Amino acid sequence: MNLRLTQKAMMLVAVPLIFELGFVSVLLYQLKAFDIELAAEHLDRDVLTDVNLELKCLLQAAGAMGMYQVHRDDKYKNQYKNALDDLRKYRNELGEKLKYDHSEDLNAFAKATDDVVQALDDTDELVNSGDRIDRMRSMIKADKLLRRMDRAGNTVIDRCLAVNKLQREQEVQSRAAIEMLILASAIFSIVLAIVLARYFNHGTSRRLHVLLENTYQLAMEKPLQPPLQGNDEIAIIDGGFHRMAESLLDARTKEQALTENALDVICSLDERGKFTKMNQAVKGVWGYDADELMGRTIVSLVEPSEVERTNQALEEVISGKSTAPFELKMRRKDQTTCDMSWSARWSESDKSLFCVAHDISERKRLERMKQEVVAMVSHDLRSPLTSIQAMFDLLEAGVLGQLNDKGEDKIRRSSASLNRLISMINDLLDMEKLESGMFELELANVAFNTMSAHALEAVQTSAEQKKIQLNVDASEASVYCDGDRIVRVLINFLSNAIKFSPENSTIRLAISQAEDTTEIEVIDQGKGIPADQLESVFERFKQVERADETMKGGSGLGLAICKAIVEAHHGSIGVRSEIGQGSTFWIRLPCKKSNEKANS
Repeated sequence: MNLRLTQKAMMLVAVPLIFELGFVSVLLYQLKAFDIELAAEHLDRDVLTDVNLELKCLLQAAGAMGMYQVHRDDKYKNQYKNALDDLRKYRNELGEKLKYDHSEDLNAFAKATDDVVQALDDTDELVNSGDRIDRMRSMIKADKLLRRMDRAGNTVIDRCLAVNKLQREQEVQSRAAIEMLILASAIFSIVLAIVLARYFNHGTSRRLHVLLENTYQLAMEKPLQPPLQGNDEIAIIDGGFHRMAESLLDARTKEQALTENALDVICSLDERGKFTKMNQAVKGVWGYDADELMGRTIVSLVEPSEVERTNQALEEVISGKSTAPFELKMRRKDQTTCDMSWSARWSESDKSLFCVAHDISERKRLERMKQEVVAMVSHDLRSPLTSIQAMFDLLEAGVLGQLNDKGEDKIRRSSASLNRLISMINDLLDMEKLESGMFELELANVAFNTMSAHALEAVQTSAEQKKIQLNVDASEASVYCDGDRIVRVLINFLSNAIKFSPENSTIRLAISQAEDTTEIEVIDQGKGIPADQLESVFERFKQVERADETMKGGSGLGLAICKAIVEAHHGSIGVRSEIGQGSTFWIRLPCKKSNEKANS
């Protein structure tokens, strides 16, 4: 019978539970019978006690009456009254027992007690009246009643003693039966537990052991045991485990194939920087066979000038101080050099560095070419263009002679084109400097009013030509920044707002400060930016529409430069806009404390 785990669990719970319920039911029945017997015994014991007490009070009353007849002492009369009061009290208590004990002898005793109490009351009245004949008659009657009460009491006592003896024997038998029931239940519980444990061990533990053994086999990359049969949860898990093992084997095979066929060097190093394992890419990248590098240190392959930096980089990775990639200049087997970018992770459990080395020689070559081009543009192209611009300025000013209207128009057009070209070159050079980090920020607390005044002064002429009103929020706030570069950002924002705003509109420059940041906004009433282009307006050479490039002019680098400047301040930049509702370009700059924390 191949039950599911839930069914086995229900059986393991239900079988003992049913047995325990049956045992508890029988035990409760026995205890209830035992309680009934115990209550009957207590009742007989109480009846026996009351009868004895009443007989005792009867003797005390009779004795006190006799002594009073002889001595006429009030002391004996008081003893007589007290005994008679106790007799009445115990008779009332006996009346409560009669509600539960309806035996004839007890009822006869109670009747005799009532008669005796009445007779004694009559005798007491005759004694006080002084009538000797009536008193003697009353005493004879009371004596007969006393004897009858005594006989009835002894009958009750004999019966109670006999019943008590029988009840004690029944109690012993009941106790023995309960003890036997408990012992039998304990033995049966042990046997049941052993049977269920063997059943569970045979049907579940053995199968779990197979599952556990398969985990060890998988970890040691050994074949798994045959799949378990059945449709219970363990068989399902084992089936899933086999499928997982197959998937892992397939993934491991693919991983090994990827590792072996990768163009990058994938290797592992020990704590001393020695190669312990590597892929075949070392042959194509460095010219070495894998066997040739086994046991060699990484510093034996780097340029001598790079040895100290290599050891420092490896120590930082092992200690966890750094996980950033680092670059090393390596020497190939043929003694040529190559630039490599290393990514390394330290495994404490394996005591190994797992590394990926990517050949960046071509990228370095392109960077050098780029720097040469930038240098050429900066020195060999910008300088002649600046000279040409100065010549155009002289011609336009009439220093070299007066030109006719057609000549002045051509000079104006050529000068404007030359200015755009110089501006684009300057933007390209600035962008290169920003990206390469070849500039430093001069951070200080700068008054917002000062920066806004410089920015408005630069764009005032353009705003007046389109009859655009520039409004600035009145504020005494100061901003922790490089003032000149943030002014450049504001000029760019304002210039774009003027370009794309209609005539007779308003542009607002606003500032707000929170606990940790300062936000500056340029809000225009232009046509807005489509939602699908909001994320791309800060990219290089990106403008909202192709028509903007010809209608409005510009290199497409202004906002990209603004983004680089703001991010160098550890700030953020963005835009909010809706078609027909204008645009809001904003920057957020951290306060001095937050900026210093980011720099550290």
